[in-house]
Amino acid sequence: MAFGATNYVEYTYDANGVKWKKKTLNGAVTTEKFYLGDIEYNGTNLEAIYHTDGRAIPSGSTYEYQYTIKDHLGNSRVMFKMVGSTATLIQENHYYPFGMEMEGSFTGSTNKYRYNGKEWNDDLGLNLYDYGARFYDPSVGRFTSIDPKVEDYLAWSPFNYTGNNPIRRVDIGGEGWGDIVKGAKKLAAKGAVYVAGAANAIASNMTGNFPGTRGNPNDFGEFSGAASAGQTTGDIISVGIGAIEMVAAAVGLVSEGAAAPLTGGATALAVPATAALGAHGTLTAATAINNLLSGDGVVQANDNQGSGTGRGSNSRKPDSDAKGNHSVYNDRGNTTYGQNDKNPSSFEEVKRTDIQGKAHTNKDGTKVETPHTHVKGSKDVRRAVKGKDY
Repeated sequence: MAFGATNYVEYTYDANGVKWKKKTLNGAVTTEKFYLGDIEYNGTNLEAIYHTDGRAIPSGSTYEYQYTIKDHLGNSRVMFKMVGSTATLIQENHYYPFGMEMEGSFTGSTNKYRYNGKEWNDDLGLNLYDYGARFYDPSVGRFTSIDPKVEDYLAWSPFNYTGNNPIRRVDIGGEGWGDIVKGAKKLAAKGAVYVAGAANAIASNMTGNFPGTRGNPNDFGEFSGAASAGQTTGDIISVGIGAIEMVAAAVGLVSEGAAAPLTGGATALAVPATAALGAHGTLTAATAINNLLSGDGVVQANDNQGSGTGRGSNSRKPDSDAKGNHSVYNDRGNTTYGQNDKNPSSFEEVKRTDIQGKAHTNKDGTKVETPHTHVKGSKDVRRAVKGKDY
């Protein structure tokens, strides 16, 4: 960004678009700032080490820890430090909806990561936020260049910010916005599915995987990963529950056997119940371990689903009566068509359908969202057809 021959701001990025350096020439004065992940240098001097809750800045031979309080949009509102047991205010910021700062007798300006947690660039009076893919001008509520993903937002100006809804949405990195409310709801739903998956696995393990008790994570659609992770957690907890029951039964049997002579055999009446507890613990732990190792959880003895551990609707094993195209889901939400001796006749071995995960970009630049099916003999994919491909 040039403001004449002797006034400009120059940015250096690596091949992946990660910012490495900012060089500012202001007349005869040159300053350089280096970005090494969360560590930033001003010339050769360490400026700050950033973390989720704030930053650490050099202070003599040690560091001063400064903490940031943010709102739901990630906007830095207050930065403070602890002096003894007292919180001391370092900086305070307030914003209009589109990010322009309110004027007032507010404290400090050293923290440049403010609106949406993005870096404020005021070199040479630039006054823009760096969103990664492009710069944002809060005074007009627009980006200074076209959205790299403009085709995803054809109904909007390519310079727009969050679809003109900055209270509910935030821009991720200059490449399209995310909905805070939907994100929160989705996170809550994902957590609920995770808990449900864990509870389902525990209940199923306690019955020895009685038919119909263990659910299929893929029934939860986009939350299948959370359901699968929950079942894995439930399996691990079940191993612990089973172990506790076995130990309790062993201790009980020993104590009851020792007490029998003193009670004239009356204590022996409790032995069957104690033995049953031990048997139940053994069943629970053994079932859980089998689920973990067989692929009904994320932990697997062989994670190569294509070699024969892919599973379908009946405990995710190929259905014996399936013919032709047949979906076999693994725990990552993919359908696999690897060689498997248990596959039914006419089973297509070379096709794979991804029902969740990231979009795939074909050779011609076309982006195909999930669910998509990999084309035989090619690295391209096509849109998957429900009922045919999965």
